[in-house]
Amino acid sequence: MEKQFEILEKLIEKEGVILALIVRKTGSTPRSPGTFMLITKDKIYGTISGGVEEYQAIKKARSLIDEKKSELVHYSLDNRKAGDLGMVCGGENDVYFRYFGKKDYKLVKEINEKINKNDNLTLIYDIETSNIEITEDEKIKNKLIDDKYFYLNLKQKGIVYVFGAGHVSQALVPVLIYLGFDVTVIDDRKEFLSKDKFSSKVILKNLDFKNMDIEITNSDYCVIMTRGHKYDEICIRYALKNANPRYIGCMGSSKKANLVKENLLKDNYNIENLYLPVGIDINSETPEEIAISVVAQMIKIKNGDW
Repeated sequence: MEKQFEILEKLIEKEGVILALIVRKTGSTPRSPGTFMLITKDKIYGTISGGVEEYQAIKKARSLIDEKKSELVHYSLDNRKAGDLGMVCGGENDVYFRYFGKKDYKLVKEINEKINKNDNLTLIYDIETSNIEITEDEKIKNKLIDDKYFYLNLKQKGIVYVFGAGHVSQALVPVLIYLGFDVTVIDDRKEFLSKDKFSSKVILKNLDFKNMDIEITNSDYCVIMTRGHKYDEICIRYALKNANPRYIGCMGSSKKANLVKENLLKDNYNIENLYLPVGIDINSETPEEIAISVVAQMIKIKNGDW
């Protein structure tokens, strides 16, 4: 989401933009409140649903750009209408179309500056006045209050730090890149750190696991799959030393998990975000299958459904 606001900042210097935001949903619709997309006269960035509703939303947004105004619109797709369109889902969405123009540039710039400084940020949209308030209070997330105020929670995207550059990492990283994550791979074996094995978009760091200098934040993800148990635990301890990352996943057996967790608790580490063994249980065996199980788990954490 935060990248969308960077895009918005660049766009409104030149043209009007509509931010189409789902503020309420009932029934079976594809996306949840808090989902939004950007729409200009000739481009779209993101998606709120796809299909006929999104087509109608884009059409509506472009008419509002011409009028330079904001509006709340209700969309209903009951089962009969859905069937007529060859769709199986039916439900209702309220979408708030918020117009952004040059006069909003200072506001959007401030939002981006605050996103970069805070792990969590909440924008309170006043649907009646189109006013937007910025707050660091995250008690209310992605919810409409009193049919007037929508609380949009923004989280820093975070970096995925992959410790270890072996076969599973090589299968995992391309999927993470495809999903839009920023990835840094760390290994003490220089010969394993090759753009050919990973991607030109990946940062590769040849570091001694016992002597690392990486700034990990609470917004980041750590996936630990080094060549040995000893190094895995070193990396877990390093990740937890100065932060509480959103996600720490580590490969290992149940026996290893019990031993490592016992050691960490003994030394008063907070392991609430430690997933060991890593990944969702799908009976994965190959590096590629393990990678999918890890990515699935990370997506659930990122989207707050765990």
